Amino acid sequence: YGEAKLRGAKLDVAKWKRPSPETIPSEAKAAGLYMICIMSKHAAEAKGCSDAMMLDHRGYVAEATGANIFFVKDG
Repeated sequence: YGEAKLRGAKLDVAKWKRPSPETIPSEAKAAGLYMICIMSKHAAEAKGCSDAMMLDHRGYVAEATGANIFFVKDG
């Protein structure tokens, strides 16, 4: 993320969600699952963001397109 590592990355919320575990073996590093991340990252960058935040099939935060997401609450 370049300088965003120090000041925080601006994320867009991807329009696609990570598929349900019943859709495809989630342990498999299948190439098809990477495509929604690539498309989401490109869409986020076009909006001036560093990356896209991917939600899971239930709408919960899953990850960024190529990194984990961590939140700090109350300091």
